[in-house]
Amino acid sequence: MSTRQQQQQQHKIGSGFGANSPAVDVRDGISLQGRTALVTGGCSGLGLEITRALSRAGAQLIVPARRPATAREALRDVPRVEVRSLNLRPAARTARTATSRSPRRAGGRA
Repeated sequence: MSTRQQQQQQHKIGSGFGANSPAVDVRDGISLQGRTALVTGGCSGLGLEITRALSRAGAQLIVPARRPATAREALRDVPRVEVRSLNLRPAARTARTATSRSPRRAGGRA
């Protein structure tokens, strides 16, 4: 199915919100007390705004970051946020190693 066909099949849901609706209006009346949210990219740009909106609604937040000190600084005024270190390098290295080696037989010989 082409993108054009998919666009033609989409219908508005009538939420009353649009591209210019601020997050505070969208979450108005919604409580996230007792809920936990994981926000990737939550310390900059749009992710930071999402983190702030969820925090204002009462959610506990976990924000994974490659540079935790930088993330903590960006989030210093946002309550209920836990920054966790995220390092994708070892996982990528493991995957690369796993796919680049030839299968070995027992005893370590190919």
